[in-house]
Amino acid sequence: MKNSTKELMQQAGEIQDSLSGDILGLATYFRSAKESLNKDGMLSSKGVMEKEAGLKRKMEVAAMQMIADKHREYKEILSKAKASAQAELLREVPAVDAQTKAIFDADLIQLRGNIMFGTTPERSAKHLAELVEKASVHPSLAKQVQEEYLQLGAAIAQRVGHSEQGMKLRNELLNGHNKLNKATKADGYEEAQRSLADIAEMENVQFISNAKYDRVFSEISGDNILKQFANDSERYFDVHRERVLRVQMQNPDMQGAAITE
Repeated sequence: MKNSTKELMQQAGEIQDSLSGDILGLATYFRSAKESLNKDGMLSSKGVMEKEAGLKRKMEVAAMQMIADKHREYKEILSKAKASAQAELLREVPAVDAQTKAIFDADLIQLRGNIMFGTTPERSAKHLAELVEKASVHPSLAKQVQEEYLQLGAAIAQRVGHSEQGMKLRNELLNGHNKLNKATKADGYEEAQRSLADIAEMENVQFISNAKYDRVFSEISGDNILKQFANDSERYFDVHRERVLRVQMQNPDMQGAAITE
């Protein structure tokens, strides 16, 4: 598998991890601004409380915008990683060299006869296993006989019936089928499958860990809004649209919903 898939997955993880530093930066900003309010001799106690409430709304909107931006970037990177892994699954296997192909085709004719006309099902199955071994040396050879294996294997299975020995032989035929199917895949196929499973897990896991951020969210916003909407920023900006607009209008240092100064 190309390194790009793993690199993109790592990049997505780094984006998620970087959020903690950004939120910590907001907390530092909040503490500094709060300290300045408390030192402002021109403000009454009520004035300080009102200013602090406004500051917390500002922090809430800024934090949600920060989370939304990071989460959007995270999902975009994971989408690219998924496309890269899927492309690896669909990658064509290289062609086998002419000499190897010619030797295999010559052996195949003999093996077909041995399989079809074996005196016992066990003998036919043994020759079918030889076919799998010879075809498994190259993905294109395995692909060449994949359908034929099913036909030949089905014919053998019909001959053995459902006795205990027959069930054992059927199981061997299934193992041969699985081995041949695996041999049709290009290098990196299984790794790409694992990456897709990991990407799916990354997509489904909560972007924000409440246990990690609950304390700082409570500090900078003073209520449960951040906790409630941290993993649903799109809904936050829909439900609290008026609050966001009001905060933007009251704070000239915010571009959109992000603090620029």
